[in-house]
Amino acid sequence: MTQFGVKVSWEGGQASLQDLKDCFQPMRGYMNIRMYRAAPGSIGGKAFVSFRSKQDAENALTAQGLVIGGSVIDVPQVPIPQDQNLDKKTLHITNINPRTT
Repeated sequence: MTQFGVKVSWEGGQASLQDLKDCFQPMRGYMNIRMYRAAPGSIGGKAFVSFRSKQDAENALTAQGLVIGGSVIDVPQVPIPQDQNLDKKTLHITNINPRTT
């Protein structure tokens, strides 16, 4: 199943996963939120919110500038990948013994 989404970022404040869920769950087509661990010592954070359709993801852009957990969130408009790239996958394998290749 193809998913569409929006990238969310913020600086300062303490936006939690629950704060983000409270903001995005009521939106049509919401599927899930993936938060990314911030680098040690940094303030703020990033997340990716998945939606069922391109239109649902575009509607989520209305969250731009909302205050969540004391932080103003940034929900920039990013290009949706072209359909021809949706079926391509890349597998990265690391830590392989050089004699295996």
